[in-house]
Amino acid sequence: MSDDNVMYDSPLELMQEAISSGSCDVQSVIPIPEGGFRCACSCSGWEIVVDDRTEGLRRARQHTDETATR
Repeated sequence: MSDDNVMYDSPLELMQEAISSGSCDVQSVIPIPEGGFRCACSCSGWEIVVDDRTEGLRRARQHTDETATR
């Protein structure tokens, strides 16, 4: 692995910084035991449950696009 790869050195610190910033930098689409997928954003202002992963990814992109234009 190359030393100039930013994810090689400290991915945990990068993720923690993105999440703690309160901005819409990180979205997640995670399967839940009850069925479906929980989708959330690092802004803490967006969280939904959808039926399938594809819809979750689409909605996460939509959320990011909407917040980028504000």
